[in-house]
Amino acid sequence: MFTGNLKISFILKILIISLFCNCAYLSSHGTAYLNAKKAYSVGNYEKAINDCIISLRYKDTYKPSIELLQNIFPLGIDFHNKNIERLKISRDYYKWDSIVIELKILLKLIDDIESLNSKIKNEILKYSNTRDYFIELEKANDNAAKAHYNYGLSKMENETKHDYKVAAISFKNALKFVQNYKDSQELYEDCRKLASIKLGIFPFKNKTGKKKYSSISQNISTNVLSKFFNDDNLMEFIDIINRDKIDLIIKEQKLSHSGLVDNSQKIQLGEINGINMMVTGEINQIIVNNPKKISEKQKLNKKIINKTTTYTDAKGKIKKKYTYKTVRGTVTHHKQESSAKVNGTFKIIDTETAQVISGGNIEGIYNYSYDWATFNGNEMVLDYRWKKKMKKNAEIPPNKEEIINEALENITENLYNQIKSSIQ
Repeated sequence: MFTGNLKISFILKILIISLFCNCAYLSSHGTAYLNAKKAYSVGNYEKAINDCIISLRYKDTYKPSIELLQNIFPLGIDFHNKNIERLKISRDYYKWDSIVIELKILLKLIDDIESLNSKIKNEILKYSNTRDYFIELEKANDNAAKAHYNYGLSKMENETKHDYKVAAISFKNALKFVQNYKDSQELYEDCRKLASIKLGIFPFKNKTGKKKYSSISQNISTNVLSKFFNDDNLMEFIDIINRDKIDLIIKEQKLSHSGLVDNSQKIQLGEINGINMMVTGEINQIIVNNPKKISEKQKLNKKIINKTTTYTDAKGKIKKKYTYKTVRGTVTHHKQESSAKVNGTFKIIDTETAQVISGGNIEGIYNYSYDWATFNGNEMVLDYRWKKKMKKNAEIPPNKEEIINEALENITENLYNQIKSSIQ
């Protein structure tokens, strides 16, 4: 009996100790410590150090986190110091970009340590190979800016649109490292203008044979322009020619939409001022399938338990006996569908050479489909699928104009992507 009590007492003590340990690990500081150990085990010094600091912010006397931080912080500093030394002797043209990143990481690690109490902070920094990274960062930023600036100058010498674009990006990158670096801002603006494509999107021609679709075909160019204006990155090197100027060009050059790319007009296209690239097109066909409703009835039946009785078998065991009945019902499945399809062609033309850069067929498709169900009978016959459809109510289908507009949005998106891929 006495031995048994000792065993129980020992087990209880183990459970209590285990409970306290688990509580520590499940606490905020304990969880952060475990995350730090995990990060350290895979060589992620930054996360490991950060998680240790988080742990100590919750409880600055938590010994496991203090000991782990004392071990990994010097290792983390050495790791990034070595990265910097390796980068300095590398032949990577943009090595200073990477060195700037490494120095910023080191400065953040030190800043995070500085947030701890003085005793912990001083003890850790004492055994770490830190130095004045602010001075190094200033020099590294200057070297990074210089590399981008010089590369931009070298690309300008080629005097092509592509190289001017690369140069503009280089000068902009130089400014990211050093504000107002030399004349980078002015050179960026000059190169951006020289690299920019002056794009004219002409109203699409209605070739459907139906005057009522004239506005729809012309709306395509307007919708494409809206997509361009919403793409800041793309618009950096694109100047959109406004509609008034396009109308003036059509009038002055006596161009027709159908003859814009004829060989006989190549000279005229080459003489168009203010446009490097133009987009023309036609809408050839608009097909609309008006909303159509179909209702199909389906008879359902299912056996269910009607009654349960109990009885005693020959061995004296109580068992259940079931009697079944069949329940029935009729479900009506309603479907309404409609669709629209817009077919057209487009051409993207370099006005300086009158060459077709890209072109082909485009289409926009919209399919509308909606279904729901009604029921008459015993609902016990219904499965989940039918119950879900019965929760839906009949809805008014989109009208003809709405269906066409959806297809128009689809063809606009397709055209926009074609133009975008051609000019990037």
